[in-house]
Amino acid sequence: MSRFIIFLIILVKFLYSQTSQNQPSIGYVYPSGGKIGSSFEIVVGGQNLRGVKDIYFSSDEIKVESFIYIPVLSPQQRQLLTSKIKEIVKSRYIKNYLPKEEIKMDVKLPENPLLTNLENKTDDELKQIIEIFLTPFRREQIKRSIQEKVLIRVNISPNIQKGVYQLRLITSLGITNPLNFYISDVLEVKEDFEIPSLDILKPKEIVYDTPIIINGQILPGDIDRFYFNAKKGQKIIIELKARDIIPYMADAVPGWFQATLTLYDSFGNEIAYSDDYYFNPDPLIFFEVYQDGKYMVKVKDALYRGREDFVYRLFIGEREFNKTYFDVIDYNFYNLPEIGEKEPNDKLRMANEIKINQIVNGVIEKQGDIDIFKLKLHKNFKFVAEVYARKTNSPLDAYICLMDSSGKILVSNDDYYDKNFDLITHHADPYIYYEIPKDGIYYLKILDIQNNGGKEYFYHLRVSETYPDFSIFVFPSSINIITNNTTFLYAYAFRKDGFNGEIRISIKNGPKGLILNGGRIPEGKSKVVMTITATDEYIPSEKVIPIQIEGNALIDGKLIKKIAKPSEEIMQAFAYYHFIPSSELLLYTRKWKFQKPIISLNEEQIVKIPSGGKTKIEYKINQSLKNEKIIIELREYPEGISIGDVKIENGILSFEIKADEKIKKGYSDNLLFELFSEISGKDGK
Repeated sequence: MSRFIIFLIILVKFLYSQTSQNQPSIGYVYPSGGKIGSSFEIVVGGQNLRGVKDIYFSSDEIKVESFIYIPVLSPQQRQLLTSKIKEIVKSRYIKNYLPKEEIKMDVKLPENPLLTNLENKTDDELKQIIEIFLTPFRREQIKRSIQEKVLIRVNISPNIQKGVYQLRLITSLGITNPLNFYISDVLEVKEDFEIPSLDILKPKEIVYDTPIIINGQILPGDIDRFYFNAKKGQKIIIELKARDIIPYMADAVPGWFQATLTLYDSFGNEIAYSDDYYFNPDPLIFFEVYQDGKYMVKVKDALYRGREDFVYRLFIGEREFNKTYFDVIDYNFYNLPEIGEKEPNDKLRMANEIKINQIVNGVIEKQGDIDIFKLKLHKNFKFVAEVYARKTNSPLDAYICLMDSSGKILVSNDDYYDKNFDLITHHADPYIYYEIPKDGIYYLKILDIQNNGGKEYFYHLRVSETYPDFSIFVFPSSINIITNNTTFLYAYAFRKDGFNGEIRISIKNGPKGLILNGGRIPEGKSKVVMTITATDEYIPSEKVIPIQIEGNALIDGKLIKKIAKPSEEIMQAFAYYHFIPSSELLLYTRKWKFQKPIISLNEEQIVKIPSGGKTKIEYKINQSLKNEKIIIELREYPEGISIGDVKIENGILSFEIKADEKIKKGYSDNLLFELFSEISGKDGK
């Protein structure tokens, strides 16, 4: 049997089992924003938030006035709190009300400032307690990812610019993932909610003047209705942001809050309905008011679902909105000359003649419209055609194909997945990379695959030679590390125009003593796991530290450097993974209270493993392990690699790495080990 040698970069970092604690995370913030110059309270829902120490915003113009952890109530505590509040409210508003005999329960409410002195709370304070501790009212299966809460009072500076910022919580376990937080220059309110079996506190009907932003939440079985005044001739925009706030949810199908809007006039007649806007799942209604009056807009989930992280921001009012050009991105970062498409060009004989290395700006003007371009190409030329339409928020679902002089299709593409735009729900922009077989005349055709068209169906078509390139994503964007220890970081390379080479990863201008190991994405690979170690030289800070990760590669003899994009890798609908961009890559360090790791190893080690064979690894341990059990696990390892024959003898830890024959010669990757120690008691059990 032939034996082929494969090369593996081996990163070995030995950790205590105490370091593999549950990481803190947040799943929603409600309300998810506010007006410039205002002060208000928000609730953040997540898990492992006990011991919250501080709140971090990506702008110093958002100040935190106070925060408090909200404990999770048991079913018995919820029942007790519900009964107490009902009795308090009824005794206030029902004449000659006779209190019921006090429920005797072998349970107490947790110690929390919000739950003390209930009898002296105002109605609004009681409603806040109900909202924080008792919603959702219909208890379904507990979603651990959002069951803990933190109540925060924020103050928005009058000097801040409107836009999207990010929020994270700092806990005793580390810093959480970020969530978007929106700042506007419009009056913002929070929806009032109905409380089952407490009609006394039923909210009054409010008719809002516009413009206004209403912050709401769709809970189980919930439908929200809002009223507003409008005058004849007004051009009202009703826009709801839900998926824009939380793009992906791991345990929901389709993987986001699929909101719908229905607009009614004062007589209850339905005027308009929206469950999306073109390809954007968030709904939007344009409404030219035909008579003065009171109008009502209804918000619900398309599938009648509901949960606490179904938060939304509803804008109602007049404002500028360009229906044709939604967004502007740098589609011409190659600085190519631009030309415009000319009609008619839907036949080969009518094709627009173009040259290589150009951007063609065009429009699929109507149903059935086809645009064809003619160009001269040479044998072995590496040709690229790339469409920027959906990436610029055009509704065009483009299809392109390259044809020879007879009209025969040589290569075509409909959809191309571009990780740089991972928030797009449908990657509808095509891309062609093709080596030309012979000199001659060629034709490039573009159309809408769904046979749609209109002035908004614009596109930018790059027709060029190859520009080998790459971009780097690193995740998570919140790095929690313990002094004298190691944590994990992932890097993903998105390669472009045929670039397939090795990419080196490093910390750019990082603090002394912070070491990144495994910073190498091998040729042909896209994703690797790396480690970051805070060595003895690293001086921990009590504050969050922003850092940058840099990727560099040799392309055509030139060193190309790229700053990695901080991201969160989020699961959608139990199956799919996406990169959610973060504004910063943040490092948070905690001091280690226990003994140092069993093995200290801060350098990389390269080993060779025979295909179908094994290699023995040995390390000297720095302490006695007589009463400990050692467990070694592989992390993010390729199929066909395994560990065996783990031993501790004479102060030496040894184990074998095995590779079966399915891993071919020349395969290269990072291989990462975790070592856990289970410390036994004095009796050895």
